[in-house]
Amino acid sequence: MMPRTLRLAGLAMLVGCFAFAWASAAQVDKSTKGEPKKGQEPKKEQEPKKEQEKKEQEKKEMEPEKKAPKTLGPAEFVKVASEGALTATTLGNLAKKRASSKAVKNFAKTLLTDVKKGSKSLKTLAKKQKLKLTTKLSKQRRDQVAKLGKKRGKEFDRAFMADMIKGNKKVAAAFKDQAENGTDEDLKKFATDTLPILERNLTRAESIAAGLKSSNGMKGKDKKKNGKTR
Repeated sequence: MMPRTLRLAGLAMLVGCFAFAWASAAQVDKSTKGEPKKGQEPKKEQEPKKEQEKKEQEKKEMEPEKKAPKTLGPAEFVKVASEGALTATTLGNLAKKRASSKAVKNFAKTLLTDVKKGSKSLKTLAKKQKLKLTTKLSKQRRDQVAKLGKKRGKEFDRAFMADMIKGNKKVAAAFKDQAENGTDEDLKKFATDTLPILERNLTRAESIAAGLKSSNGMKGKDKKKNGKTR
C-alpha cells in the first residue's frame, strides 16, 4: 500500500488541477461574454439617426395638441384688415420713391391699386356695421417703416419684398380663416373676394424676391470670376 503522505500529496495535486481548470474556464467565459455564438451574426448598433427620430416622436406624443387660432370676430377682423391696408399703402408709397428695380416699382403700383380698391369696400362695410377702422400705424409698424426708409437701392428692394412676403402671409391667413369660419356674411364675402388678390400678390412677391436674390448671386459670381482673370 502507498504511504499516507503520498496519498495526501496526490490528492492535493488532483484538487489543484481541478481548481486551475475551473479558473481557466471562467476566464475564457468572461472574455467571450457578449460575443456572438458560432453561426450567429453580431448585433448591429442602432443608428444615431433612428434614435434621434425615436426621441423626437416620443417628445411629440408627450406634447399637448396645439389648438387652432381663434377666428377673429367682426371688429377684430376689420382692425387687422385695415391695419394691413394702411401698412401696405405706406410701404408701397415708399417703394415708389426708393426702389431701384423696375419689377419692385411695378409691384408697388399694383399693390397700391389693389389696396385702394379693397379699402373702399372695407370702409363701406365698417360704416354699415359701425366698426372702427385702424387709422394710425402702431409703433411696431412705424418702426418697420422707419427701418426700411433708411435703406437704398438694391438693399431697399430686397428688404421691401421680404416685408411684403411676411405681411401678405399674415393678412392672407386672417382673410382665409374669415372666409371659411367668419360669422358675419358681409365680411365673409369681402374676405372671400379679396383673398385671391392677396394670394396673387404673395406669389408675385415671392417670385420677385427670388429673382432679386438670383441676380445678386450671379453678380457675386461674376465679380469673383473677373478677379481671377486679372
